[in-house]
Amino acid sequence: METTQQQITALQAAPPQSPNVPDQSAAKSDARRHLFFDEVAHVCREASRGNLEVRIQGFDSLTDGDEELAAVHHGINSLLDYTESFIREAKAALGYAADGKYFRRVLLGGMNGTFRHAAELINTASEQMKEKSDAIERAKSDRLSMADSFEETVKGITDSLLDATHELHAVSTELSSTAKQTSSRSKNALETANYSVKNVREVSDSAEQMQSSITEIDGKMEETASRVERVVVEVTNAMEVMKALGQSSASIDNVVETIEEVARQTHLLSFNAAIEAARSGSAGAGFAVVAAEVRNLAERTKTATQQVKEEISRVQSNADNAVQSIGRFGEAIEQLSKTSEAVSHLIRDQKVATDEIQNNVTEAMKCTESVKENISGVSGAATQTDAATDKLREASEDLERQGTALSQGVEMLLAKIRADGP
Repeated sequence: METTQQQITALQAAPPQSPNVPDQSAAKSDARRHLFFDEVAHVCREASRGNLEVRIQGFDSLTDGDEELAAVHHGINSLLDYTESFIREAKAALGYAADGKYFRRVLLGGMNGTFRHAAELINTASEQMKEKSDAIERAKSDRLSMADSFEETVKGITDSLLDATHELHAVSTELSSTAKQTSSRSKNALETANYSVKNVREVSDSAEQMQSSITEIDGKMEETASRVERVVVEVTNAMEVMKALGQSSASIDNVVETIEEVARQTHLLSFNAAIEAARSGSAGAGFAVVAAEVRNLAERTKTATQQVKEEISRVQSNADNAVQSIGRFGEAIEQLSKTSEAVSHLIRDQKVATDEIQNNVTEAMKCTESVKENISGVSGAATQTDAATDKLREASEDLERQGTALSQGVEMLLAKIRADGP
């Protein structure tokens, strides 16, 4: 079967027909058109399959004398040229844009009509994509800058919070140790007071035998005086300890105020972070969740701080009561010391009558009972102080855990902000 090019060559090589034979000329013209449109159909089928490199070729000499065939010939080839050029340019520009390179444009030279309009739209879209890409990069830079600033601010706050909780924990531990020492000393003083009461009772029972046992009574009174002096020293130490306890409580109160201020600042920062997250829309959803968690931690810190303040207030109240009790106990001990010295002096001089000695012993009995009661009160106050310091220590440990959790939450939040895409 002859190819289209061979058929065209055969038509061109055919001998010229006589002008008096019109049927042969018409047949030749029909054959030429038939071959041309077969080629057109072939080119259109190939183009429909995506082959845009196909063209109508070899019909230039056949279409020179036929304007309709020449128009079809030129129109189809031009359309394929425009289409191929547009697709090639659009593919190149879009390929560069996909790689983040927006400088490549569709060349407009030789393009008309819809092709030119579409090329201009692609170029405009590339420019807009570049602007949006630049805006995204700026937003990413701003977000990282904001994260750095937020990290610096919150880091300072959490460090201050942790330092304050460490100091509070140390103070509460020292306070607990002081309270335990006070309790132990008050118990020792109570034992001494009980022993003094016992001695005074023995003196009362032996008042009638004063003359015969004056030497023994004198020794016991000296021993009692020595014990009273030791009790005075212990009472003085206990009073100083309780005063230091009150001062430490005041110092702790200042620390708690600092923690409360830190909690308020943390709450404010978390509220601002939540506002920024809301402005960011869906991109800030994770940030908003962490900001809410930070705000909850700040609320819990505030609650724990209030509990600590209440515990400190009770500790200060107990310390004041203990100081007053120890003061009264000291006065009683001083009175007892004076009485003991008077009794010893009277015994040594043997100038005081038995009845007068009995009265002094009775008075000493009352004083020692009062001392015993005061020491019991001091012991109870010290026990309460010890329990309060335990609660204070637990509160400081809880506050420290919350501060650590807050710091970890902020670190996770900042890591997520820096890791998320624009």
